[in-house]
Amino acid sequence: MSKKVRYFAEYLGFRFIETIVRVLPKPALNSLAHSIALLVFHVIKYRRDVALDNLACAFPEKSDTERYAIAFNSYKHFALLIIEFMKMSSFTPEDLDKMVKIEKTPEVNTILKESKEKGTILVSGHFGNWEIAIALLATKYFESVSAIQARQRNYIVDKYIADKRRRWGIDLIYSRGAVTNALSAVGKNRLLGLLPDQDGGKRGVFVPFLGRMASTPVGAATLHLRSKSTLIFGCCLRTAPFQFKGYLVPLNIDSDLPLNRENAQIVTTRFTAELEKYIRQHPEQYLWMHRRWKTKPPENVE
Repeated sequence: MSKKVRYFAEYLGFRFIETIVRVLPKPALNSLAHSIALLVFHVIKYRRDVALDNLACAFPEKSDTERYAIAFNSYKHFALLIIEFMKMSSFTPEDLDKMVKIEKTPEVNTILKESKEKGTILVSGHFGNWEIAIALLATKYFESVSAIQARQRNYIVDKYIADKRRRWGIDLIYSRGAVTNALSAVGKNRLLGLLPDQDGGKRGVFVPFLGRMASTPVGAATLHLRSKSTLIFGCCLRTAPFQFKGYLVPLNIDSDLPLNRENAQIVTTRFTAELEKYIRQHPEQYLWMHRRWKTKPPENVE
């Protein structure tokens, strides 16, 4: 089978499942997510050992039974996240507003008020439901939103998913060569969203994360230090199927720090610690099957 035919078959499979998801009522979708998790976790066992190893390092104080339960619930959470993303085509901005309750602290109100006058960089992670969060921010709280994303290997699926995100008014910036376009976005007082919690390879900076030193992409820190834009952490925690609570946390990092690798590490450490705090409170909503610690730190990094 040629690559083009395989990609088209994958696209048709995605659209077929999406069609089923769109017509099913919400209570049935929670059961569907549970069934998918059972299949992937117990039968296919996709990266199950990776997830359990990551949990053992992050939560050595928990029993094997507790970590096993967290891992399974994480698979269910991400099955439901994919289903929610497929279902989003039938949502309205009003639907999103009903699903997500953002905690409005005085600091958050200040961020939202000043967003029209200054670019804002929002960092999060593969945690909670970032898809619904960025869609809500784009339709209700910020006049213009950009998001950095990686290209999918299947270019047909990639285009379809990108079009679904653009429906909410999100301008997409692909991660390869993103710096120039990202700086332009924050320079135009846009909200720029990133998920800098994947392995950063040899170019990343090593920061503490869930019990291990993790190579982390420097893009978010570099953009903040170059643009002097407001830097915030955000997450959207699931409280029930299709119900969430959103948090926006000002990171309050010295805006006068010059751009260098040491300061990039300081900034990255700060927002990574904020992500870790929320993960430890709700570990079942994190992507444990990702090889987050693939790049090993040099011996002198502790």
